[in-house]
Amino acid sequence: MTLYYAVNDESQPSFTPYYYQGKVNKTTSLNNGKVQAVSFSDITP
Repeated sequence: MTLYYAVNDESQPSFTPYYYQGKVNKTTSLNNGKVQAVSFSDITP
């Protein structure tokens, strides 16, 4: 699953799939770093 996050600063925040646990597979910077596309696997409640 890929989720998109808006980020306000240059630091790399930790990403979680909302209320669930998951493993981050890939993070891609979009829109000059203002949006992060994060792909997750092994998502569990």
